[in-house]
This record gives sequence, structure tokens and C-alpha cells, in this order.
Amino acid sequence: MQRRLKSEDELKTLLARCVQQHPECAQCELRAMCIHRPDHTGCNWSAEFDFPADDDAAAIRGLSVAKRLLTRARTQYNVVSAQ
Repeated sequence: MQRRLKSEDELKTLLARCVQQHPECAQCELRAMCIHRPDHTGCNWSAEFDFPADDDAAAIRGLSVAKRLLTRARTQYNVVSAQ
């Protein structure tokens, strides 16, 4: 599958908007993004989300949704290399 190219900032914005559309991810924050050489799937970035709220049960539910959205985004987008 051909991935669409986005700048790092565009991808961060896209990910933030995507998770905020889901009530389970209301407290979700993009914690880190790493740009790297393409992995075995061809994706050249990875990211992680955090749930700073104290409600562990809500964080577990939200993390499941965020992980699914992140996995889907990794199949659709790559970060354009800054050369």
C-alpha cells in the first residue's frame, strides 16, 4: 500500500484530531513521536499516547482505542524526509 506523505507537524495534528474524535480518548495526549528508517511494514515513524488522568480503567479503555487508531495511521502515512 502506498502511504501518503505528511510533515511531522501535519502528522502530529492529524493524530491528535483523530483520537479526540473518540470519547474514550478525551484525556489522551500524544506523548512522543519518533522518525526512523522504514520498519518491516514500510512505516518510517512511531508514536505513543499517554493518559495523564488518574482513572486507570478509563486510561486502559482509551489506550486500546488510541492504539487501534495509531496502527491504522501507520499503514496510511509516512513522514516526508527532511533533506
